[in-house]
Amino acid sequence: MVRSPPKWAEKIPRDCQTKAKSAQLDSRLRPVDTVKPLAKELNIKIHDSVQRDQYDKAARKALSFKGPGNVLICWEHHALAGIAKAIGIQGYAASTGWTGEIEYPDSRFDLIWVVPPPYTEITEVRSEKVPVLDNAVQTNACGDVLPTQT
Repeated sequence: MVRSPPKWAEKIPRDCQTKAKSAQLDSRLRPVDTVKPLAKELNIKIHDSVQRDQYDKAARKALSFKGPGNVLICWEHHALAGIAKAIGIQGYAASTGWTGEIEYPDSRFDLIWVVPPPYTEITEVRSEKVPVLDNAVQTNACGDVLPTQT
C-alpha cells in the first residue's frame, strides 16, 4: 500500500522536503560516522540496526553481547540517558563526583560513561580531551570529568 503525502506537505517546496529527509538521515548516520575509523582500526563490525529512540532495543543489543571486550554505544547525546536507564543503570558512583538523575549535559559532546558489569552504575565520566575543543575540561583526582555547574 502506497500512501500519499499529507495535504499540508504539498505546500512545502520539494527542495525543503529533500533537505528535511537529508537532515534526518545525517542525524542517524552521525554516530556511525563517529565510530567508523575506530571500527576500521580494530576490525570490528558496527551494529546500526537500532533507531535513535529505540532505547529498549539498544539496551537489549548491548546486554546481549557475549564476546570478549567491551561494548561502545555511540548515540545522539540527548538519547544516552534513556539508553542508560533501559540498560538498568541507576546512577553515578560516588567517586565520579556526579550525583542525581542520569543525564548527559546538553552543552557537552565529549563525555564517555564507563559502566562495568553488572551495568548498574556509571563508575567513570571521562572526556575525549580533544586538543583545543576540550582544553578547559577539568577532572578530579580519579580523572573523572567534573560535573557541569548549573
